[in-house]
Amino acid sequence: MPNENLQTAHIATQSWDQIADLTNETIDQLGQLKHCKNIVVTGSGQGIGFAIALLAAKHGHNVVIADLNEMLAEKAAAFINSIDSPETGKATWVKMDTSKLSDHELAVEKAVQAYGNLDVYLNVAGIDQVELAGNISEEHMDRIWSVNIKGTQFGMQAAHKQFMIQRQNNPSAIYKIINTSSIASLMAFPMLAEYCMTKSAVTSLTKNFALEWATDGITVNEFNPGIVAGPMWNHIASEMAAVTDKDQDTIFNGYVNNIPVGRAQLALDVAQSVLFLISSASDYVTGNSLVTDGGVVLGSKFSHKTNFKNQLGDGHLQSFTEEITVK
Repeated sequence: MPNENLQTAHIATQSWDQIADLTNETIDQLGQLKHCKNIVVTGSGQGIGFAIALLAAKHGHNVVIADLNEMLAEKAAAFINSIDSPETGKATWVKMDTSKLSDHELAVEKAVQAYGNLDVYLNVAGIDQVELAGNISEEHMDRIWSVNIKGTQFGMQAAHKQFMIQRQNNPSAIYKIINTSSIASLMAFPMLAEYCMTKSAVTSLTKNFALEWATDGITVNEFNPGIVAGPMWNHIASEMAAVTDKDQDTIFNGYVNNIPVGRAQLALDVAQSVLFLISSASDYVTGNSLVTDGGVVLGSKFSHKTNFKNQLGDGHLQSFTEEITVK
């Protein structure tokens, strides 16, 4: 009777030389990043999306800057193309409303037209919604769901369609979808209930699509940023300041003071982590949530009542349950 565990046993008893050979292959994969992947990055006109696109290009990848703001998208692509280095990949841009499937399909088409194929699709575009739980409107719910949840799913579906076409000619290829979740999918934040919910949904989509598409040679992962100094957290702190007795900087710094590593996260911190998910070194990783938060979720007190009041100020926020009108 054949030994069903023979292959496993063989792998487990590989010699040091055999393991060394495999390690050298991995090092070669990590070292040969120049122009090896063509990537769409949604929401990459600024902030985290731009940092990812820029760092990827500096490592030799070609990128499509996809953003609702045409001016930012065009400028971001021009900035990357202005880098005077033969090691830097190329950039092009496309206008995208991430809540529309057709716009994701256009971004995929742009990548194929510009670079020949698509290797990685990064769903970064997203919005926040700062509002007390009792005041959340149906209109605001529909808006954030359309961008953060539908936008992520549409991006995955558009990428999957193209990947399956490419697999007909290259069945051994590994393609990648990378979504943007947040530490907000792992914990509660005051006045961010809808945002937290949408990011939890992104995590669920990531895991379910990863499972379903694993046999298609497609990995689906996500990254979970923390308190990032940038456009989104500027807006969040500003909106919180509008209904409290603390100013925007005080609120943001209050959150930063709770980060174990002692500083706010930078967009570059996020981009460096995402570069691993882009690379061939992550080919065996799927359905994973890469938390890049400086340790916030390890021991955060953000959801504690006393800290909530200290964070935002007593002012109008006299209790969790007292409904107040957002200005």
